[in-house]
Amino acid sequence: MDASLRTKLLSGLPAEQLKEWTEPLERNGQVQMMKAPGLSLVMMRAVAPVTSETFNVGEVLISECTVSLNGRLGYGAVLGRDLEKARALALMDALFHSDDSVSRKWAGEVEDQLREYARERERREKREFRLITGTLAGFSSLDALEEEV
Repeated sequence: MDASLRTKLLSGLPAEQLKEWTEPLERNGQVQMMKAPGLSLVMMRAVAPVTSETFNVGEVLISECTVSLNGRLGYGAVLGRDLEKARALALMDALFHSDDSVSRKWAGEVEDQLREYARERERREKREFRLITGTLAGFSSLDALEEEV
């Protein structure tokens, strides 16, 4: 699983799920807090749809944290005020950057669970999409009805 998809999936999980995976890391690994969970402001950027120019939307609040797990750095950030989730994401990031056999094994198990979560999420999104598309109004059909009247 590539890092971008893994990060997207991890970010979408509730902090409680992440804690289930990070608690064993904290019990069995050497965890050092490099930057304690805290709040920061970052500039949010966007791209104008017509001109394709990048512009600054404004500042947004994030929670962020940096840890070291068995000597490997990990960084976690999440929009809003969720310090525990930022810490858990940092630990997961450090885990996936680790190269020792125990960490690799645990990372593999987490990825297997993430794949299952991704499949469930895709099924749920497809089901929701089908429900939503069933309610779409066909404006060309409405135009044809007006012409008949």
